[in-house]
Parts: sequence; structure tokens; C-alpha cells
Amino acid sequence: MVNTASACGYTQTNMDSLAAVRKKYAPYGFEVLAFPSDSFKQEPLSGADLGTWARDKFGADFPIFEKAPVVGEGAQPVFQFLARGVGRVEGRAADGPGWNFAKYLIDPRSGEVVRAYGSTMRQRGLERDVYGLLTDGKVPPAPAPVPFGNKPRARPAAAQVRR
Repeated sequence: MVNTASACGYTQTNMDSLAAVRKKYAPYGFEVLAFPSDSFKQEPLSGADLGTWARDKFGADFPIFEKAPVVGEGAQPVFQFLARGVGRVEGRAADGPGWNFAKYLIDPRSGEVVRAYGSTMRQRGLERDVYGLLTDGKVPPAPAPVPFGNKPRARPAAAQVRR
């Protein structure tokens, strides 16, 4: 499950990744459920325009629901449930997604949320978790966080360090 917004700076990367992961794993039972929201003031589209936009621009053929809030008292019931189960993605208060493109991986056998991801989740990590869940029912341990866009830097050898 993912909350989406067409005018967010994370839209291109996330929609491309979600469409690719869904295409790859749909034959094995994986599905993406998109919930557009203007909770963060970045979803100007509504109704049928949302599905048309996602299909035309990203080749996204997954279900896209009606636009509705994902945080606060008026949040969609599914996001209220997710917030109670895992809290807010990216370490914010426990009342729903912290931003657009918060993703929740749900075990289809138990209905439990097995992992939550923020807007900056890379496709490779999501694919790894989906593959693990579909093949042996286990999601690998989460890797240590790396700031988005940054790669861990190799430490210089002791002889190279100036004292």
C-alpha cells in the first residue's frame, strides 16, 4: 500500500519503481494498492484523472483508489489501521505517513504489516523484501539506513590517515 501524489518531487522515482516491481512480481501474487492524497498539498488531480495519469505517464496498471486524507482524524480507515500498527514512516509521530509515497508491505497470509518505508526507499530494497516475502514468507532484516542519494564512503587505510 502506498499514498501517492502526482505533484510531489518523489513522484517520478516512486511511480516508476512501483510499476516495475508490480510488473515483475504480479504473477506471483504481489499487488500495489495506491491511495492518492492531498494531505501534503501535492495532489491536484482527482477521480478518473488519477488512473489515466498513472497509466499514461508511468505504465502503472495497479489499482488507484479515490483521493482522500491519509493523516489525522479524517484519514482513510486503512491508514488509521496502518498508523496504529507501525506508526508514522520516517520516525515521525504515530498518526500516519510522514509524507507522500510512504509504503507498507503487508503479508498476504497474515494481513500484518511487515515493513514500512519512507518516500526515499530505493527499488532494490523494496524488491528484496517483496521477493523474500513471496518466496519464503520472510522479509530480510532491514539494512542500516543510508541517507538518500548518498553512498557509504570507504574509510581510508590507517596509513593514509594523517595524525
